[in-house]
Amino acid sequence: MFAIISIGGKQYKVFPGSTIKVERMVADVDDVITLDKVFLLFTGDSSVIGDPILSDVSIKARVLAHTLGDKVVIFKKRRRKNSRTKNGYRHKFTLLSITEISS
Repeated sequence: MFAIISIGGKQYKVFPGSTIKVERMVADVDDVITLDKVFLLFTGDSSVIGDPILSDVSIKARVLAHTLGDKVVIFKKRRRKNSRTKNGYRHKFTLLSITEISS
């Protein structure tokens, strides 16, 4: 059994027991959240496709941690001008563990 869901404008394929890394969410660690934007639900013998979403399917996920991604360095240089700028950032993520897919 798996489902295709949408979180933060991106789509993810999730299984019960899987862990996904999504955009930072406003939730505390060890909170159980409900994800309602389910586009597709596939069980072993049948699949259900939403139009555009499935209203009777919900997914429960537990927030494992809030993490930072790898550092991204932005370096701009203008040739022959002695002008250069170096900036960087680390993107914020939330780790979710899918606990239950209920239909």
